[in-house]
Amino acid sequence: MDSNPAGIELQGISTARDIAELSAALETAGGFVHGPRRPVLEKIREMRNETSDLHATAFDRLRRLGVSDHVVMAGLRRAKTSGATLVHELVSSAQLDQAAYYSLLASDLDLPFQCSIDPTRLITDMSGAHVIPGRTAQVCFRDESASLVFCVAPDLRVETQLTALFAKKPDMRARFSISDPQTIARAIEHKTAKRDVSTAINHLHEQALHLSAKETLIPSQAFVLGIFLTVFPLALWTAFWPTVFAVHVLAIILFGVSVALRVAAWKSMGKDSRTETQAGGPRDYPVYSVLIALHKEALVVPQLVRAMAHLDWPMSRLEVLYICEADDTETISALDKIRLPNSHHIICVPAALPRTKPKALNYALAKCTGEFIVVYDAEDRPHPQQLKEAWSRFRQEPESTACLQAPLDITNARQSWLAHLFAFEYAAHFHGLLPYLAKVGAPLPLGGTSNHFRRSALAEVMGWDPYNVTEDADLGIRLYRFGYRCGVLRFPTLEDAPERIDQWIPQRTRWLKGWMQTFLVHNRNYSELNKCIGSRNNTIFQILMISFILSPLLYGISILEIIYFIYTFDNMNISKVFVICVDLAIFIVGHIGYAMLGVACWQRLKGRAAAVAVLTLPAYWLLASVAAWRAIWKLVVEPHHWEKTAHEPAFKAKA
Repeated sequence: MDSNPAGIELQGISTARDIAELSAALETAGGFVHGPRRPVLEKIREMRNETSDLHATAFDRLRRLGVSDHVVMAGLRRAKTSGATLVHELVSSAQLDQAAYYSLLASDLDLPFQCSIDPTRLITDMSGAHVIPGRTAQVCFRDESASLVFCVAPDLRVETQLTALFAKKPDMRARFSISDPQTIARAIEHKTAKRDVSTAINHLHEQALHLSAKETLIPSQAFVLGIFLTVFPLALWTAFWPTVFAVHVLAIILFGVSVALRVAAWKSMGKDSRTETQAGGPRDYPVYSVLIALHKEALVVPQLVRAMAHLDWPMSRLEVLYICEADDTETISALDKIRLPNSHHIICVPAALPRTKPKALNYALAKCTGEFIVVYDAEDRPHPQQLKEAWSRFRQEPESTACLQAPLDITNARQSWLAHLFAFEYAAHFHGLLPYLAKVGAPLPLGGTSNHFRRSALAEVMGWDPYNVTEDADLGIRLYRFGYRCGVLRFPTLEDAPERIDQWIPQRTRWLKGWMQTFLVHNRNYSELNKCIGSRNNTIFQILMISFILSPLLYGISILEIIYFIYTFDNMNISKVFVICVDLAIFIVGHIGYAMLGVACWQRLKGRAAAVAVLTLPAYWLLASVAAWRAIWKLVVEPHHWEKTAHEPAFKAKA
């Protein structure tokens, strides 16, 4: 029988035991499976003067592959700053072919090179299958003779340990083969695809049923809604004016509190000063994963890839994942036509319902390797310094700061009236309301893009809810329920707003439907929510969600009431006067409060007046009312359907 250095028989025992004992043998030889990372080489001079035969061999290997001394020295300098290995630094900058390097390494070690790995033969994945700087990609599989083979993509340190292992036990050489990290990653991705997509869909629902939007209403909520739908019509029938009075009094209280929140945000606006980013020291940069969920986005793919290439972050510590539905051949083909940087990868999500962005993000979360994660949308053009600002802030903030939201700035505000109002709305939200909420430590209704996360916090809160179509708002409050906090950044992400009503209505419908889902999910147990986040934060959350949902629903009704009472002015009585006064108060006060915050943010952001936006806000709110009533219908008939917003390359004119 074959034996390993520890004298353990590898034939005729269980696969799990095979793997465990083989790993133990490797740890005995050098401990590379779980051992600490160390720098590879500091300078080319040290490499040349190093007495280690392995270092001399590594340098000779690079030269045999045509890598010049000048390129190696530059790579060493970058590796010293980023903390990556020299080989990974050269591969990331496209100065070294990864497969060629590992193929030559296999030849030097007299081991077979696996240019491809059959996923069906994989036994398990030994964490670290993707390109993780300073870590060894590794898998186990059975070869054609059913023998166990340990396939690794070793760095220099592991190469040293393998050499020592084979010197002590030559028969162990038959148990090893070499491959490159990307080949190992692709094999594991294919092997685990079905399991991973199932986890992406079901994990939150299985682990925390009360936090999942898979069921729109729980029985107690359905019961309360049934009572309301029975009692309210009866109240209108039997006591019309008292019921109308009560509804209007409640409405003016809710609107008044919502307006007060925005006025407080307006009053808190101070001097706009940039947060200085702290430069990274040697070996200081963490791996940053960029997740971008794409669906039918072929038109904007070239623009997106250019925007990601402009991010100011060491390429060897950056991982950009383009997440596509497996049957979205158009988008995948558009990505394949572009020569993507080596740090950019395409992730194909197996087709499964629900087809939502959060499901795709959950799937990619299991594949990515970053300590920090940022989510972007297909049309985004983030500021190049945004990742550095976020990382600087994360280092300054306590561990409880789990998410940082970058502002979203609209660049096509001059292309249509609708885009102009959208830009005005975003200015108030991202430069006024969210900074105020972050300042007072309240829950943030996150935007769907440019959210920077600590990976550890995302894992603890079980990622995104695949059944919630505004996964951002839901995740914002769920982070608070788990004791985390959110903040805001200064460096923005540029986006384009929908320019046509047929684009705007479906998008706004989805947002409103998702806010309804979020409100229902987190109010399933009001007392528990209050206990988790505190009464003050709970009050702010309720005000925000109710204003987001009820304001557009009631706005259209109020306008219709005003028109009706004006039309029947000759038949007015005290009851009608009261109602019309309340409606007018809601209209005027709401308009003033919203406009104050919006104008202040707009002038700071654009440096010009916002007269058009202020004067035409009522028409914009009427469109929102249409979307709100449509959202109720969609919540009933297709609660988890994701209405896609079509995107086009950015218009280059100044906004």
